[in-house]
Amino acid sequence: MLQKYTPDKLVASNWMARVDEEGSFRPPIEEDETALVSYAVWQHYLKYRDIEALVPWFQPLLLQAANFMVEFRENHTKLPAPSYDLWEERVGIYSYTVATVWAGLNAAANAADLFGEAAAAGRFRSAAAEIKAACETYLYDEKLGRFLKRISVNSKGEIEPDSTVDVSLYALWYFGMFDPNDPRIVGTMNAIVDRLSCQTDIGGLARYEGDEYHWDAGLQDQRDKIPGNPWIISTLFLAQYQIATAQSIDDLKQVLSALDWVCARALRSGVLPEQIHPLTGEHLSVAPLTWSHAMVVSVVNEYLEKYEELQRGSPE
Repeated sequence: MLQKYTPDKLVASNWMARVDEEGSFRPPIEEDETALVSYAVWQHYLKYRDIEALVPWFQPLLLQAANFMVEFRENHTKLPAPSYDLWEERVGIYSYTVATVWAGLNAAANAADLFGEAAAAGRFRSAAAEIKAACETYLYDEKLGRFLKRISVNSKGEIEPDSTVDVSLYALWYFGMFDPNDPRIVGTMNAIVDRLSCQTDIGGLARYEGDEYHWDAGLQDQRDKIPGNPWIISTLFLAQYQIATAQSIDDLKQVLSALDWVCARALRSGVLPEQIHPLTGEHLSVAPLTWSHAMVVSVVNEYLEKYEELQRGSPE
């Protein structure tokens, strides 16, 4: 799928380049968008169990998207081929994209099973398994004890790693590829907390180390304490991890603290921004941002589900 479409189904304008640095054609896509639509369709089915609602989407959407994801892979590693990251800034093979493609392929495989398409289901699961194995091989750094943000692979198969700590690494557990208590995930999430927490009175979590987007150049000498502007979604990604790993109701208190932090950042109207100035708390960039608001809804729902589970004393 491309970045945007018009209401009448035509391709809309976007800012993703169609050529690479060498002048060759490159699909102007962010592959996680294709993967997450597939994942979302299956999640909708799991919630409502309405197979009639799934029928119109199976052949034209799920099967076609999954066939694309199976084929759109880097030759040397078998990971998803380079595309734009979820921040829509750079092209590469990103852990976030890898996790979502894995989830999207498994979603399509489950749907294929439901419709008796055993061969397609097997093909999708086989590709997902290859992608997970490749992720463990190429995107996990034993020395650092955490996953990498991305890698680049040249025509000779030589790999250039990018060890920048990025909050989007949460996707590796959130979409089910790894258990949230896997030591490799714990090491990754610990690095996110250690390296992306804004050590100011405002607080919150940045997107990634050295983030320049809407950055106040006057704060450059404070980079060791302020890795980037705090974002609503970044802070709530961490809250989702805290929910997933909570062993007691007391563990969930830190999630309430995160939600209180978000509420304190809202305007009187309830509007939430994309990001916040790390010293003044001023809203920066887009406000309201649908993503910020949607994350609040997601976290509240996940909190309530986990609270009820822990209250029953029978973790699922």
